[in-house]
Amino acid sequence: MAEKKEPGCMSTVLAVVLLIGLVIWGFIAYEGACEIKHGPTAQAEAEMSVMRSRAEKAAKGYVLKFLKHPGDASFGFWATPETLWNPAGDTFFLSSTVKAKNDFGAELTYRWGVIVFYNGTGWRLVQCVIDDKTVYEDKALYDRLKNRK
Repeated sequence: MAEKKEPGCMSTVLAVVLLIGLVIWGFIAYEGACEIKHGPTAQAEAEMSVMRSRAEKAAKGYVLKFLKHPGDASFGFWATPETLWNPAGDTFFLSSTVKAKNDFGAELTYRWGVIVFYNGTGWRLVQCVIDDKTVYEDKALYDRLKNRK
């Protein structure tokens, strides 16, 4: 019967050195990733995320104002509106669906689209469309935003 050889001292040392090297390399890579995440672009992305969230809340509030039965309306717990914004980050176009009852009590799904503008102190409604019907439009503000550079 052949004798089973135990790993030598040298292969154990080599395995430990390799393991320590991998651990150090992992820490260095993690530090580099953290520095990248906390740079100026990460801060700008975080601020834009907050603005998108606030724009969504404002848009849903405006949609509720134009529904016949806003108390029964539901935007869906997991649904998030499609959101587009201008380079300045102050004008947002949001669109999605809302379930609300009609005059007969039947729950229907309505498509909506809203343009909101943040003027530095609060949100202003530029345009609101529900089921392809424009229910509100601030034509002067819309033209001003459309024509700016």
